[in-house]
Amino acid sequence: MRFARKVDFTIKSGQEKEFTRFFESKIAPILQKQKGFQDELVLTAGHQATAISLWDTRQHAESYDKTAYPQVLESLKPFIEATPRVQACEVPYTTLHAIV
Repeated sequence: MRFARKVDFTIKSGQEKEFTRFFESKIAPILQKQKGFQDELVLTAGHQATAISLWDTRQHAESYDKTAYPQVLESLKPFIEATPRVQACEVPYTTLHAIV
């Protein structure tokens, strides 16, 4: 069964475009190098954002959380307000494999 990390956060006013460019150029490559990483989906509604990463297993997601995520979070500080809320989720069903 796949596993997901859901991260909710607020983008600082005026930083929306810079956040997107930074995420695509700096954060996505870090994620893609992580063992078990499958895909990332970032959703925005105004300043509110949710990032959902999909992983092969819970262990892969937890490994990322302990190793690379602290560095990712630190690098995002210029673009986001407060501390993001992270939630771990099982993924019992997805059609994502059909899209890829």
